Amino acid sequence: MALCHLAHMLLAALESRIDDMVSELAQFHGYRTVWLGDNGQLFHAEPDDMLELRGFVCIATVLRPTREELTAAALKIVTVEFDEPMRRAIASWETPMTALESNLIPAM
Repeated sequence: MALCHLAHMLLAALESRIDDMVSELAQFHGYRTVWLGDNGQLFHAEPDDMLELRGFVCIATVLRPTREELTAAALKIVTVEFDEPMRRAIASWETPMTALESNLIPAM
């Protein structure tokens, strides 16, 4: 797999698509292969479909995956970008280095 195939997706969009796919995949009684398309879209097909020949990237072949299983598989390939509310929340976690330095005690 080439690094140029890695897709970027907003966290909310990935979570929404994962939820949809879990529901879709629950309807099938056999294995399905989850693919990453050239536009960054996630979709599933029969395992025998050789979609890598068309430039798609295989995420995993699954049998009725849970949300957690499908998310874990997708995150190995898809780079997640945080949405604005999440970015603001994470930014508030950052502590300036000067605040940390004032709490340091010299080693004896």
